[in-house]
Amino acid sequence: MIFSSSPALIGNERNSYYPLGSPLQSPLTAQEKSSKDAKLAMQEIAKEALRLTKQTIAQDCAKLDKDLCLPPPSKAPIHQSTSSGSASRLNKFVRRLHDMLLAEKGSGIVEWRRGLLVLHSTDLFAKNILPQYFNTRNFKTFRRQLNYYGFVHVRSFSTTGTATTALWVNRDLAQIASDEISSVLLLRRVEPCESAKTSEGRRERKELAIHTVEEDLGVSAKTLQKEQIRTLVERGCADESFDSITMHPVLRFPDLKNISCPRRVSSTSSSSLPVSNDENDKGMACIDSSSDEEGAATLLLKLSKVGRY
Repeated sequence: MIFSSSPALIGNERNSYYPLGSPLQSPLTAQEKSSKDAKLAMQEIAKEALRLTKQTIAQDCAKLDKDLCLPPPSKAPIHQSTSSGSASRLNKFVRRLHDMLLAEKGSGIVEWRRGLLVLHSTDLFAKNILPQYFNTRNFKTFRRQLNYYGFVHVRSFSTTGTATTALWVNRDLAQIASDEISSVLLLRRVEPCESAKTSEGRRERKELAIHTVEEDLGVSAKTLQKEQIRTLVERGCADESFDSITMHPVLRFPDLKNISCPRRVSSTSSSSLPVSNDENDKGMACIDSSSDEEGAATLLLKLSKVGRY
C-alpha cells in the first residue's frame, strides 16, 4: 500500500473527518477564505435586492388601491365640479343624468327629490327628453341603466288614466339628506349580489325602497297626486297640452232657463224646447217634447264624446 505524504492531501483528509470550525481542522487557505467571503457577500446582496423589490411592489399596490377605492356616498363631499379630474372619469350616463336634471328642473315632467327620481309622464319623458340627452327613445334602456346604478323602482301610477308617473329611489343618495342635484355625481355602478338575483331578494329590496320613500322621505302616491292636481289648478285648465297629459277639461253647462230658439215645425208635435242662438252655445240641439228619451240619449252621447277629449 502506498501512502501519500502530501501536506495538502493530508489536510483535506483531516478536514473531512472534523466539522467546520473545529480546532482539529486544518486552517483554510487564503484563496478558499476569499471565495467563501465573496459567496456570502453575494447572498447578502441578493437578499437585500429581494427585500427592496418586495417593498417597492407593496408601495405600488397600496397606491393603486388608494386610487381605485372610492369613499362611500354618505361620506363623500356633495359638491363636485365637472371640470375636476374625478368628475371627468364619471360614466357618461351619470353626467347626462346630472345635466338632464339641471336643464329640465321645473319642466313638470322630471323631478329630483333627495335620491328620489320622479317622472310625472313616462310617455313624454321617452318622447322628448330621452332623445335629447341619452340619444334613445327606448325607455327600457334608461330603466336598465338606473338599475345598474343602484336605483330601485318603487311604483308607477296614473292620476287620471292618461299619464303614468313612475318613482325610482337610490337609498344611498336618500341617506345624504340633500336635495342638491349635484349629489347625482356620487353615483357609482353597483354589482348585483347573489341575493338580488332571487325573487325573495328582489322583494326585500323593493320593500326597503318603499320604506325609504314613504317613511324617510315622506312621499307617497297620494301626496304626488294631490301635488299634481294643485299644479293644474295653479296653471289653469286652459292649457290644452297640459290638460291632455294630466286630467280632463272641466265641463261647464249653459243655463237652459232663459234660452230662446225658433219653434220647430213638426208634424208629430206642435211644441219644442228653446235653443240658444248664442255662438257660445252652438252644438246644443233642440229636444222635441214628444221624444224626450231620444233627445236625452243624444245629449248624453255628445257629453261622453266631450268627456273623452
